Amino acid sequence: MRDADVPGKCGLRRRVNAVPRVRDGECRSHSQHARARLGQVYRASAGLRRACALRGGVRLEFHGELGAEQVGALVNAAIRLDRVPTSVASVGLPFAFVHLQDKNWLSKMSLHQESFEKCSQIGTRTVDGFCICAFSVDREGDGTIDVTSRVVSPLAIPNEDPATGNAAAALSALLVKTVSQFPVTINVSQGEFVGRSSEITVELASPDDSPLVSGRCVPVSSGTLYVND
Repeated sequence: MRDADVPGKCGLRRRVNAVPRVRDGECRSHSQHARARLGQVYRASAGLRRACALRGGVRLEFHGELGAEQVGALVNAAIRLDRVPTSVASVGLPFAFVHLQDKNWLSKMSLHQESFEKCSQIGTRTVDGFCICAFSVDREGDGTIDVTSRVVSPLAIPNEDPATGNAAAALSALLVKTVSQFPVTINVSQGEFVGRSSEITVELASPDDSPLVSGRCVPVSSGTLYVND
């Protein structure tokens, strides 16, 4: 499940095949197939309640590099190739990652819908048929990397996600391949270009560590969901 600022979805749930339980703004995971209790359903938001943090035992997986047509789905984007390859990678759900020169190019880029539709039928698949996480590295130093990202696909509803913990975790795992000092914290800003800014923090204690994804949330409702055997 991708993160979304809508009731019924866990805004920062990561790498855990379980139903989230949320109480007092804190997101936890639990696996209970016959009867799944939902605490407070919440939406991701900055500066509200407690941090939501989950760790899983997954590792970064590469699913293949992007072809010229797949990269061409982004229009008016200056792409960097010196650090993170244009490729599909995942720590659970696959996304296509494209490193742009700087944050200004994130605001200028546009989407070529026909290319997205074609890419959803050929080449390496991602969530939503074909979904790109375009990003820029804004600042780096003292064990911290600040990143701005956009997770976009005209094939999805909505066509741009304001907060995507799954993509942030995989992106962080890609970035730290070139980092020599640990631990490292990656701060991912997302949602700015759709007016729903979010902040996701990813921590890695070592190059082989599973990403620890955290953020903040606000509860919006509560209830109990009963699932038949």
